Amino acid sequence: MKTLILLAALMLAPSDDSPQAEAGVATDVTDASRLSRLPAAEQMPPNVSLVETVLTRRRLHQLESMGGLRLPRMDVFIKDGRHVLHSVGWNYRMPWRFNAALTEQRGLPGGLSVDELVSHLTDKQGQPIATPDITEADAVVVLYWASWCGPCGTALSEMRKLMTADGGRRFVWIAIEADSVKQNVQRETMR
Repeated sequence: MKTLILLAALMLAPSDDSPQAEAGVATDVTDASRLSRLPAAEQMPPNVSLVETVLTRRRLHQLESMGGLRLPRMDVFIKDGRHVLHSVGWNYRMPWRFNAALTEQRGLPGGLSVDELVSHLTDKQGQPIATPDITEADAVVVLYWASWCGPCGTALSEMRKLMTADGGRRFVWIAIEADSVKQNVQRETMR
């Protein structure tokens, strides 16, 4: 009888309220796949223009030559085109680093310019997409992600929260999905 009561209590227990679950951190592969999704366009705040695109083969090769593609990867450019933040991975300091980059606006040396980057954007069929209007944006956030990447789910949800909270700035958020081209290159390499 005690065993039956214990089983019933476990089945009726509330969902995981741990800090990991709250932050969107995946606890297994299935959970990572569910969490690593771009928020729906209707969930975007009015100050954020979302551009969904995929990683091109050319850009993948550029990234591989610069040390590989580790995800999530983020670059932030401000209004005058200066590159102010580059990060790989996600940790608890990222919200602070993001806000500091936008506030202090210290340019980073080298790297790809935002104009070069947006000129290579394509859809999943490899067709060029309309170049986003970045002239009206206060900041352009470029985030590389993949559906199999657990930390990418955290990065996607946290970035949406950060941009929503900063309603005084206009953002262009370029979310570059790395799944398709990475898988195609791996498939061709294995032949």
